[in-house]
Amino acid sequence: DMLINASAKYVIEGNAALQKLRKLFPLNSMRSATEAVPEPVRRKDERFKSIRIDQAGFSYPAPNGGQGFSITIDDLTIREGEILFVVGGNGSGKSTFMNLLTGLYPLDYGIIEIDGQPISTGEYRDMFSTVFNDFHLFDKFYGIEKVDEQRVQDLLHLTGLAGKTRYESGKFTTQDLSTGQRKRLALVVAMIEDRPIFIFDEWAADQDPHFRRFFYEDILPSLAAQGKTIIAVTHDDRYFHLADKVVRMEYGQIAEQWCPDRSSRKNSATLFQKDSATAKKIPVRNIRRPSSGRQKATRGYWRSSVCFFRMNGMRSRKFFSCWPCLSQVW
Repeated sequence: DMLINASAKYVIEGNAALQKLRKLFPLNSMRSATEAVPEPVRRKDERFKSIRIDQAGFSYPAPNGGQGFSITIDDLTIREGEILFVVGGNGSGKSTFMNLLTGLYPLDYGIIEIDGQPISTGEYRDMFSTVFNDFHLFDKFYGIEKVDEQRVQDLLHLTGLAGKTRYESGKFTTQDLSTGQRKRLALVVAMIEDRPIFIFDEWAADQDPHFRRFFYEDILPSLAAQGKTIIAVTHDDRYFHLADKVVRMEYGQIAEQWCPDRSSRKNSATLFQKDSATAKKIPVRNIRRPSSGRQKATRGYWRSSVCFFRMNGMRSRKFFSCWPCLSQVW
């Protein structure tokens, strides 16, 4: 009796989840457990010049006697190597747009084109490395044939997690971390995946001001300098000038989009040049130390004000001295 009573809660929760799935997907789309499911078609070449979203929409199931929330993206072009910020108030459709773009939600209508060719979401889903606002963090990597353990350890050092968790025997030793630290670990996973497009859904919201600054001023520009496309949902308007394009959403639609003034942008991309002509030690701008109360906790990546990068095989001095050394392990 005690076992039955203890299990009743989970049975009720499982039935509630099943009912929600049935409302979200039509019954004829459900597959039998014994039915063979074909392998999805994937794009062989993940490089692209542009992704265009034209009159694409999605609607949530309508509640009884009500109307479900919907979004419509009339015309949006995302280019390779671009930093795109998606902004807007709560409930404006930003996260739904991310789910639609990455293929987690099916298109109700409209098209998505890659380099002018219409494509189904299932074909290009593997192009995204994502950290959603409601992300789930696994203790091991999936979908990666061989993981470079040393590279993982290096990234843990660079994100200030070396004393919090380790990567041993193909898995992380613990995930008992704060929300901000868990997001940093999810960032490590995304960088190990190393896919063409990075999605960050309010990633910086749970970071301290210093770490948030380095995320916007160093991590994002350095990824873009490698040809990665960055799509970040954010409320941090003080960093809008770092984006190539800002899209503001209201009521499930794009209200406006603009290109910020780039004149105040720091030239972080030059820190990661790998041309043989520039294969020499490049000094990084001075880094302000945090307050004395944080020096001990963050000394792993705030220790030095100047570091040097490895260029074309040249190893750096003071390897883990500051955040821009992310280029060391990419």
